[in-house]
Amino acid sequence: MRRRALLAAAAITLSALSLPSTAGASLAFGTAPKLPTLPTVTINAKSQTINATMATFSVATTETSGWNVTVQGQSGTGKSAVFAQYCASAKCGTTAEGYVTSGFTLPADSLKLNTTGAKFSGHLTNAPNQKRDLNMVMLAVVGAHLSGQPLNHQLTDIKASLVRTCKTAPAYRLVALPGTVPPKPGLIRTAEGGGAVEVEVWEMTAEAFGNFVAAIPPPLGIGTLQLEDGEQVKGFLCESYAVAGARDITHFGGWRNFLKSPAQ
Repeated sequence: MRRRALLAAAAITLSALSLPSTAGASLAFGTAPKLPTLPTVTINAKSQTINATMATFSVATTETSGWNVTVQGQSGTGKSAVFAQYCASAKCGTTAEGYVTSGFTLPADSLKLNTTGAKFSGHLTNAPNQKRDLNMVMLAVVGAHLSGQPLNHQLTDIKASLVRTCKTAPAYRLVALPGTVPPKPGLIRTAEGGGAVEVEVWEMTAEAFGNFVAAIPPPLGIGTLQLEDGEQVKGFLCESYAVAGARDITHFGGWRNFLKSPAQ
């Protein structure tokens, strides 16, 4: 089997994820990215995976809402929007140098970038946003639905996935609700005297979210929680009437810490 060079020109573009952009914000590459040289592939009618590491690049920005890097193929003279057979005049006999008309090609999206090892540095006001499927919902749980707790199966039963464990912004009170079975806490947003409380963020389909919310008994409900990094997600909150006389356990930092404490 002859080796054939499959090449493609690519444009790397940078776009801010904030709409509209912050007034006066600027966004540009500091050190521009450069596509790595991919290893040679011998076409053999089989699926093959090759890997190459892109050199470090940087973004100089005053944009505070995050940014995203995308790769697009280029078309036009001397370029190809997809990987295509290419010949140098010294190697192809009478074939002219350049992309071979009706030559071998690889499908669009053959080149994919992942974020393994990626990290953000600098001093962004807000954490960079991630593009999410609009059919999926993020839900923060704070008590009996946490991993290892009695009601966690209600999440796994609807195929919800654990995204991360983190804390709320330091603006919440956590109380132990009396007379609940199984025992549950209540989370309340407060203007003062609040703390950061441990939560788990789970992802589920919008349909599953609707069914889940419909089964939540009072005094609990679903509202919008602010996390420690500024992100806002749906999450459990408690109606204020149920807090009267309930034990404040905010200083434990979370429901699991309270359950492990001899002081409970």
